[in-house]
Amino acid sequence: MTTYHARLNAPIGGRALESFEAELDALPGDFTHGPVGDIQGQTATVLVTFEADDETDAERTLGLMVSELAGATGHLVETGE
Repeated sequence: MTTYHARLNAPIGGRALESFEAELDALPGDFTHGPVGDIQGQTATVLVTFEADDETDAERTLGLMVSELAGATGHLVETGE
């Protein structure tokens, strides 16, 4: 297993960042996340960390996360670790 990191972004749409974080915490799977922030008060953003067999599996896991969060996008990132 390899550790992967991904950046998730989702429109806030008038909700509090805490609401987005609650949605994130409710996602299935084994992952951790850093603090939830916002971009110009319009978009929630967070770095998530999870284990996957390979990059294909990591992309699949990321796709599942994104599909469960309203309007979210995501991409794998390198953290320099």
